[in-house]
Amino acid sequence: QIAATASSDRSVRLWDLATSVMEGSVTLKSPALCADFHPNGSHLAVGCLDGSVLVLSPNLQQVHSIRDNSKQVQVVRFSPDGKVLAVGSDDATVSLYSVTPVSSTYTRITVCKNLPGSAIQVDWSADSQSLVVSLSTYHIVYIKSPEVTKVILPPPISHFTLVPGSWATLLVGIWPKDSAKF
Repeated sequence: QIAATASSDRSVRLWDLATSVMEGSVTLKSPALCADFHPNGSHLAVGCLDGSVLVLSPNLQQVHSIRDNSKQVQVVRFSPDGKVLAVGSDDATVSLYSVTPVSSTYTRITVCKNLPGSAIQVDWSADSQSLVVSLSTYHIVYIKSPEVTKVILPPPISHFTLVPGSWATLLVGIWPKDSAKF
């Protein structure tokens, strides 16, 4: 198994998890903030500080670049079926791209604009039809792919009590009351 790290020193590194040995690295023009492998391993999407998304091959050669964001890209996430790439940015958008790995084609199919904060986490449903997006403002946005249907929940309550023996069905994050927002 291979893991990838994206770093503010502009490096992207591949690591063999069994041996903890670095298998390769590349230096980018902009600091790298996030990365995600295509489900079949053919591509690695890397979000950068300059708002770009670079798509790298398994040998870390650039095969495509996306420059649709004006601010840093906080999260990139391929759908489980590999057909869509979600890109969340500090410009308060989440863009969805149609993915054709064989030809290294990435085409923006929709964009969810004017969110009440920056996307900091994206999670796909198992059937690749919906996304849950966590925002820097502590909101949660639900997006149905490919059409954008968003439902914004009210800001989280400042405190809550768990009842013994109960379980939360969805927990995106817990932040201290005075924590800094991204």
